[in-house]
Amino acid sequence: MKDHDPKAGLASGAGQGNRVDPTGPYEGVPGGGRYSIPGMNSSQQLPCQQPPWGELTAVNVNTGEFAWRVPLGVTDSLPADKQNTGRPGNGGTIATAGGLVFVGATDDSRFRAFDAKTGKELWTMKLRGAAEATPITYQGPDGNNT
Repeated sequence: MKDHDPKAGLASGAGQGNRVDPTGPYEGVPGGGRYSIPGMNSSQQLPCQQPPWGELTAVNVNTGEFAWRVPLGVTDSLPADKQNTGRPGNGGTIATAGGLVFVGATDDSRFRAFDAKTGKELWTMKLRGAAEATPITYQGPDGNNT
C-alpha cells in the first residue's frame, strides 16, 4: 500500500490481477478482469471494491426474486470481525434432494454445506488448496446419494 491517509482512511496500491492470471495485467484481458492488491501476509488478493467479493445466491424460479444471498468465502488475512467478505472464485454448486447445497468454488480453500431453504452455512471444511470445481454426487449401491 502507498499514499495512505490515516485521517480519511484512504490508501492506494499497485493493483494487479485478472480472471485468467491473478498476477497478470488487468487491461486487455478477454472477458474482463478484477483489479486487486496483494493482501498483507497472505497470498489472497484484496479486490478494490466494497465486499462482498463473492456470494452464494438462491433464486425463486417462480418469481425470479432472490430467495437469499450470503457472502461466500472469508479473507483470512483480515481481522476476525472483518473476515466475512466473500471471496472471488470459480466453480459451481450442487443441490441435493435432501435440501443441502455444497460448494467449494472460492480461493479461501474451504468446502461448505448450506441449508438450501435458508442459506445458513451448516459446516465448513478447510482444505489444503482451493476447491474451484463443481462438487459431484452419485447413487451408491444402497440407493442413497453420496
